[in-house]
Amino acid sequence: MLETFTLKEQLNTTRQELAQALYRQDAALRVIARLTKERDDARNQLAAAQAYLATARPTQEEGMEVEEKGISEQIKQKLIAASKKLTAERKQRRLASELATENDLKNYRVVSSHAVHSSSKPGILCVDIHPNQNLVLTGGVDKNVVLFDRSSQTIAATLTGHSKPVTDVLFHPEQQLLVSTSKDKTVRFWTPEQDRYAAAQTLRIHEGEVVGASLHPTGDYLASGSTDSSWAFVDIQAARALAHVRTDEPEAIQCISFHPDGMILGTGTVGSRVRVWDLKTTRNVAQFEGHTAPVTDICFSENGFYMASTADDNTVRLWDLRKLKVFQTFDFQEGSGGPARCSALAFDYSGSYLAVAGASMVRVYGFGVGGPAGTQLDPLTQLTDHTAAVTDVAFGAHARTLVSTSMDRSLKFYAF
Repeated sequence: MLETFTLKEQLNTTRQELAQALYRQDAALRVIARLTKERDDARNQLAAAQAYLATARPTQEEGMEVEEKGISEQIKQKLIAASKKLTAERKQRRLASELATENDLKNYRVVSSHAVHSSSKPGILCVDIHPNQNLVLTGGVDKNVVLFDRSSQTIAATLTGHSKPVTDVLFHPEQQLLVSTSKDKTVRFWTPEQDRYAAAQTLRIHEGEVVGASLHPTGDYLASGSTDSSWAFVDIQAARALAHVRTDEPEAIQCISFHPDGMILGTGTVGSRVRVWDLKTTRNVAQFEGHTAPVTDICFSENGFYMASTADDNTVRLWDLRKLKVFQTFDFQEGSGGPARCSALAFDYSGSYLAVAGASMVRVYGFGVGGPAGTQLDPLTQLTDHTAAVTDVAFGAHARTLVSTSMDRSLKFYAF
């Protein structure tokens, strides 16, 4: 009987182990079936998405195609020819008789001030002046682009569509085309449509905020820079990026500008460097170091010899591009009575004057009429009419006017 009891115990134990094994097997089979179904569903969704992308055309809201095949040989030859022509024309150019004198600029004063953006989200971040018309373009914290008609002293159009603050605005000098960039990672092209402007194209090239754009001297191309450490070379007519170039190390771009000849491109970085890129090869061919904080703006003089840069270290540096070295540095904070973060700078068309925006003021410097000739910049005037940080500045024709924008929500015009 003892033997029979032992056998029954072993049988019960075996039955329990078998039942547990069958339960685990059943659970495993159900998990495998679920995973197999999820895999098949994912494959079907991927196939459907690929089929859609193969035939779909991007809409304005979806953004245009990004092509990264590089700049074609045909376009390179076009850029080279344009550069040679611009260089030859520059050698023949003479200073305009209408160019303002240093004494004129010393008499700059505010002639009008306008609150052109929303008061609920105050602040104007960028400005551009049309070279041939009495129009000014601004971009604000309120996500809007505003076209201002100085002749009538009224807002001609308010362009809406960006979902975050506007970081840069540009006029096309020959076409009815406006350009804006934004923290929403897009570049937008705006064209007139009946009685308003509409976004003709929206480019989603970058993965980070688009901090600025620069128009190529031919008027056919545009460069955009981003905090994702990349810049793009865009065909305006096709609304397509012909090249999308990333820096060799993560270093957010803060500002971007074409050289007047159009064969090189400058970018200012959060790493306190200014990089110069060759468009033919899209390679970084020079680096300018010396700033000790993120570079906030760069600009080239129209004669093509000089570059100005400014940074969060409160300094402005002037570089000789022929010698690849700095020839003047000055501290913008001196005489300001406190910290004076430099936010923007601009040469006038003649290259005789430089305007620098920082803190709540604008300073104007001069080389002496005739442009840089191994001389140093001298301060001409300091404009302290804004009540908050000045964000951008630009000269009008022949330096006879100056415009500035500020976080105080005002667009100010200066003249003498």
